[in-house]
Amino acid sequence: MLFYFVPVCRILSDCAGGKLSDIKINSPVSGTLDAGAPAESFQNDPLLPVSVAGLLLWAAAMTMALAAVLLAPVASFVFLLAGFGLAHVLAEMRFIDARFSTRATRPLWHVILGGIAGIALTRLLFILGWIAYAPAVGIEVGIGIVLAAGVAALAPRHRLPLFIGLIAFAALAIGSPIHALLVVALLHNLTPLAFIAEAVPPGERRRIVLFLLVPFVLLPLFIASGAGHGLLEGSGLQPSLWAPQEAGPPERYFSAFLPAWSFGEAWAIDVFAAAVFAQAMHYLAVIVVMPRLQPRFGGGTALPWPQGRLFWLAIAGVSLALLAVYSVDYALARQLYALAAAMHSWLEVPLLVLLAGSALKPTSA
Repeated sequence: MLFYFVPVCRILSDCAGGKLSDIKINSPVSGTLDAGAPAESFQNDPLLPVSVAGLLLWAAAMTMALAAVLLAPVASFVFLLAGFGLAHVLAEMRFIDARFSTRATRPLWHVILGGIAGIALTRLLFILGWIAYAPAVGIEVGIGIVLAAGVAALAPRHRLPLFIGLIAFAALAIGSPIHALLVVALLHNLTPLAFIAEAVPPGERRRIVLFLLVPFVLLPLFIASGAGHGLLEGSGLQPSLWAPQEAGPPERYFSAFLPAWSFGEAWAIDVFAAAVFAQAMHYLAVIVVMPRLQPRFGGGTALPWPQGRLFWLAIAGVSLALLAVYSVDYALARQLYALAAAMHSWLEVPLLVLLAGSALKPTSA
């Protein structure tokens, strides 16, 4: 878990300490830009947790998500995945492109994208049935470790904790690649904490990060502890494991976050519900908050993304297309989504390591 957790913690620590507050980045479109957007543009934004309206919106979202995952965790997972999974992948990829595409050298990007292509090819071969699941997972995790180790070696700062996290993750992967992949799936939900903390104005960072620790850390821990279901039972309610009949038994969904041996454990539903809640908050941050940050820090993108409403119309179109596949063949749709999700989640690992180790291309203000 240190493999993913250490870079995120280092970024948050640097943000809280003000070490990122004076960084500037080079953009081919608009020259040199402040890493943080102007603070005044955030004060009245109703969708960011810095205004009364923003706090109320997030409180309402957390309340609804909490009720949903406690009462119907499996149905909530299916709803999130089928309705918003692909939309969140595309929105997050566009944010990464806008925020980081000019901050690493072209050869380094070639190496990173080459590794991601290898992961995508491995997933595709598995979908086609040309490679078994266990070796596919081993290859995917192995490529991820090599990518992370390669970029960690470039880090001028925090190299030791980064390599400690990498060694811990590699040890887990050697013992059980599948468990290592599940760790990535779980901790990927924390990535908006680092990306938002790095992108917001210095004066707003600590307040926003402290607030986001509630939906991303504290409430998932509350749910995972079983306290949430304890409250349900005290009210005479029980969680429902309903799932679409075509998709198989509820335990099939648990595999997104839990190992097979744990499906029958009493705590499995609590940990699964906690992971689904964190996933809902991840989607909210990626689809709602991060796109609102993007215009504020400006810059160009390497890919020709559709602009304005056209981007969201395009996302809605491809999401509806995948939703149609879900309605016909859940297993196939799940595999296709997993292909896209794997590409974007593994892409973020070397970026987080580079960011935590100050190995990107910032220039002093």
